[in-house]
Amino acid sequence: MNTSPLNKDIITQTLQEILAENPNYFFPKQLHILTWKSKKIAGALITKINEQRYLGWPTKDRNGENYWKYQPLISNSEPSGEENSALPDNIAKFNPRQESVKDYEKQSNSVEQSVNS
Repeated sequence: MNTSPLNKDIITQTLQEILAENPNYFFPKQLHILTWKSKKIAGALITKINEQRYLGWPTKDRNGENYWKYQPLISNSEPSGEENSALPDNIAKFNPRQESVKDYEKQSNSVEQSVNS
């Protein structure tokens, strides 16, 4: 789509006027959020935000901090292990990396202890 600079300016000005009158114009009237435990994937949560469902599972970052990682659910129903192979693949890839981080932390802790003693 090739928009002339004049049209772009008019569109920008109109959007700015709308936002000046009502800053919440483009947001939904109500934000609906529901979360429940997954029946098919142990430890996972299903979170529904305004009719869009997300699959979340607990994970850790490289500093050992816990957080929830989410991905959109395409279908209306919870995936089984066979229907959504991306999640088990991601977990299968993540777990060895997590173990290598734990091994590294153990090694660095033992090196620090031997240096300090």
